[in-house]
Amino acid sequence: VVLFDLPSSGVSALHLSLGDRSLLVHGSVVVAEDIQKCVAEAERTFGYVDVMVNNAGVQGPLGPVLSYPENAFRQVMDVNVCGVFFGLQAAAQSMIRCGRGGVVVNLSSLAAARKPENMVAYNASKAAVESITATAAKELGPSSIRVVAVAPGLLTGRLWTTQVQGQASARGRRFQDQEAEMLE
Repeated sequence: VVLFDLPSSGVSALHLSLGDRSLLVHGSVVVAEDIQKCVAEAERTFGYVDVMVNNAGVQGPLGPVLSYPENAFRQVMDVNVCGVFFGLQAAAQSMIRCGRGGVVVNLSSLAAARKPENMVAYNASKAAVESITATAAKELGPSSIRVVAVAPGLLTGRLWTTQVQGQASARGRRFQDQEAEMLE
């Protein structure tokens, strides 16, 4: 298992718990060279890359289309779209180079289909992930590389509560009413 994340992330504890069955590489998904370095280190350590899971993602702030901040929009796109693209590209190049094929799993979201209000950047980024995935699946299939997207449903927890509170606040609604609508 290769773990790839920013140096400030909490992934070091997971790496330690996995022992010599894992490799920890620090870098950023928004820097193509960092991902290429990670894949090269995976090849050196394990011989080949047969699975890549592109799981990095950010939601960004909640806000209406007309006043959504440009810098926030770009950050969401960089992490959620460019990160997936760079990871897919580096892994597929490695799989072809090693002649083994493999699978790339990209994390999407039901937001790509449901398009909740006040989440323009996140919604657009996850729709882009699905488009990248479909295109890459067609192009890479002949090389025995499967490319799939997984779109998790709604998960309760801190992020869910924050999202519901933000949506309720933006729409002047009670938490319970907003949550009920989002769960429909």
